[in-house]
Amino acid sequence: MYRVLRKAGKRFEQERADGAGGWIGGRGCMQGVPRVLYRLPSVVEAVTAGRTVFVVEGEKDVHALERAGETATCNPQGAANWAKVDATPLHGASEVVVVRDRDADGIKWAADVEASLTGKVGRILVVDPVPTHKGADAADHLGHGYTVDEFETISVWEHPAEPAAAAGFFVDWSSFWAKDRRDADWLVEDVLARGRGHSLFAGHKVGKSLFTLWVSLQLIRAEVVVIYLDYEMGEDDLYDRLSDMGHGPGSNLELLRYALLPSLPPLDQPDGATALLTLVDEVQAEHPGRHVAVVIDTTGRAVAGDENSADTIRAFYRWTGLHLKQRGVTWARLDHAGKDATKGQRGSSAKGDDVDIVWRLSRTEDGIELRREAARMGWVPERVAFHLSTEPLAYKRVAAGWPAGTKEVAELLDKVGVPLDAGERPAGKALREAGHKATQALIRAAIRWRRESATTPEQEADF
Repeated sequence: MYRVLRKAGKRFEQERADGAGGWIGGRGCMQGVPRVLYRLPSVVEAVTAGRTVFVVEGEKDVHALERAGETATCNPQGAANWAKVDATPLHGASEVVVVRDRDADGIKWAADVEASLTGKVGRILVVDPVPTHKGADAADHLGHGYTVDEFETISVWEHPAEPAAAAGFFVDWSSFWAKDRRDADWLVEDVLARGRGHSLFAGHKVGKSLFTLWVSLQLIRAEVVVIYLDYEMGEDDLYDRLSDMGHGPGSNLELLRYALLPSLPPLDQPDGATALLTLVDEVQAEHPGRHVAVVIDTTGRAVAGDENSADTIRAFYRWTGLHLKQRGVTWARLDHAGKDATKGQRGSSAKGDDVDIVWRLSRTEDGIELRREAARMGWVPERVAFHLSTEPLAYKRVAAGWPAGTKEVAELLDKVGVPLDAGERPAGKALREAGHKATQALIRAAIRWRRESATTPEQEADF
């Protein structure tokens, strides 16, 4: 069908067969030519015979494994192009061993291969070569004298026996309809839904991590185990925050399983998901009957792929988010907002597709407000406000939050002599004439705040 030519300077070119024993090269020569696996006849024979097939990143690696007596294959055109090859001849294989190159491209390529074959072969092993230098591959491994049995195993996936007939594989309609779903099921009322996935995003230094830590402390008081993966703070930062919240050496924080700058593999890859899910399983075994919640702070530091890429977020959900949900775990992913927080979180829009609730956190005059950006359930409130107090630092649910800057604008209205009963237009005009700027939303809030403060003077103490 076609051939790959390696030329000086490690350049690769393709040529298609002309049907008469010759080859046609040049720009566009491969248009319309299906991409097939390298050494396809050997692959088909091995799959039919039930033998292991090695999937590697390049032809050089295939040749090295063939010299070692194995069947191996690769896709053409490098690590970025696995999706373009017809991998169906591998379907039904008893075992496929995916050998990663030791670099970022190799890791992503292996994840693509594993994802495409999961459920379609009996067993998948993802392995690394023993040599640890950057770019080390299967040929380097064998060239250093290691055998095919000495690759380092990263992850193993085995197809469950008879999945279609397994108990619980399909929905049991009798129990499905019998379950009472009328009431909302909150782990933290109006904030975290039990067993669901959440995304919470905010601008820089707005306080999403501080609020989430406080929420975590409330959860452990309710006998919920919290696994908190903190990819940003150090020990001193955590000490300061816990101290501000009134905790110290006498506090029982046993149920807060806090990981500072965790060394887990990336959570958008199988080995990272396996590591986290192993932790979850161990915690659930240690605390039978207790609910488990997982916090990932923040997403961009927990994944290897570009957070602006939808593929990265989909891979995170495929390997990590989905399996947390299957275990009944409540999980929350923290993210940074884009330059304009009102337009959503930084990165791919796919960040809202893999979770059940998306919250945007913003400051108010006296605390924070969570605004619902998306939700799968109809019972999630549009806004949730909290008053922030100090000594100790704590959040208290309030009916509504004042936008940040409300008090400042109200004081300006007092300063320029705007009457309490003045409307938005005269208030805004008076501010402009005095050289002050404020949005209509802030002017509206400041007018209401002044009027309420005049009738309930003790409210001013809350600010």
